[in-house]
Amino acid sequence: MGLSYRHLIRSLSRLPFVDAGELARLLGEPPSTVHSALKDIFDARIARRVDYGTAHLDSSQRYYLTSTGIAEASRILGFRTLSEYVRAYPMSREWIRLLIGRMDVVAGIYRLAATMSPGADGYRTRVEFHRKGLFDATIVLHNEHNFGIVRQGRALRRTSFRDRLRAIGEDKSERSPDTILILTPSPWERNLTARWATNIAFQNGYVAAESRSALTRRNLRVWRQISSLGEGFHTLDFVRSQGSPFGGITQNRRSANERRYPIPNGWYSRRPSA
Repeated sequence: MGLSYRHLIRSLSRLPFVDAGELARLLGEPPSTVHSALKDIFDARIARRVDYGTAHLDSSQRYYLTSTGIAEASRILGFRTLSEYVRAYPMSREWIRLLIGRMDVVAGIYRLAATMSPGADGYRTRVEFHRKGLFDATIVLHNEHNFGIVRQGRALRRTSFRDRLRAIGEDKSERSPDTILILTPSPWERNLTARWATNIAFQNGYVAAESRSALTRRNLRVWRQISSLGEGFHTLDFVRSQGSPFGGITQNRRSANERRYPIPNGWYSRRPSA
């Protein structure tokens, strides 16, 4: 079974401004299938695209639903009103403007999530950007390994960034992601952050300098583990194995994650019929 029209629309509702290659890996579908499906809805004016690149990523065409597409999505996903749809999916005008203003963050996190994804056999990954709170985004893999993403950026003051990390380190609730991935603007900041976070007993964290290698390569040892046991650099393949698998977390933890990261029916299933 290929990618259905309904699931494509639902995916773009969840993942505004994703590019075709990233979407293929996040959905575990063949790139040719995703490219063809996106072309069809683009030609039908259900979706539009914008060219965007960052310092670390080449420009690519990032897709989002038009007003016609939002109305179509609301209809085929079974919502009675548009307001119900935008409460369930991050597609309000305010949220779209916020994502446009944070496109460097959006592009980098989508690419990181796509690299972490298996990218085949219908295994699906979920990305959720946060309006507020300690994390910029959350990535949940098909096996429920979940990762909180914190990006320093060049404009954020070091003291403000460390306040966020300290709050994350002190958060012992079941709602906290299993593993924290930290992106810094340079190797210098990476090393400072790793040493500082080790001193506050930060748990289950990995930090990398934001770069093409960190965002797009799985086999390079560029992720520094935050640990009091000493130096340690790991590949993204290793890092993505460090969350809690589906059968290894408590029912309370699973329920808390589902409340915080609500998932449409069938999101984790392989090749749903809808």
